[in-house]
Amino acid sequence: MRIEGLFPSPGHYQIHFCDQCGICAEVCPVEAIELKDGIYRINEEECIACHECVEACPQSVMIIKGEDDMPAKCVLCGECAAVCPREAIIISKEKNIAEGK
Repeated sequence: MRIEGLFPSPGHYQIHFCDQCGICAEVCPVEAIELKDGIYRINEEECIACHECVEACPQSVMIIKGEDDMPAKCVLCGECAAVCPREAIIISKEKNIAEGK
C-alpha cells in the first residue's frame, strides 16, 4: 500500500494498493512470481532480485526489502489492517461492485 499526498490540498490523498493484476508475474524473467488461490506470491528461492517486478508495478506498491534486497508485495494477509493505529484499513468480505469481484 502506498498513500500519496495530493498537495497543496490539505487532507487529500490517493491510496494505491496491490490489486493482484499480475503484471509483476508477466515481467519476471525467472517466473518467480506465482499465482496461487488468486494471489500473486514471490517465490524467494527462485527470485534473482532483479527488481523488474518493482519497476513494472502499475500501482508502484511493490517494495524492496532492505534486509535482503528482495522484492515484496501484498499477499492479502491483513497485517496492515491489524496494525493500523487509526483503523483506517479494514478487511472487507464484500464484493468490489465496480469490478464485479
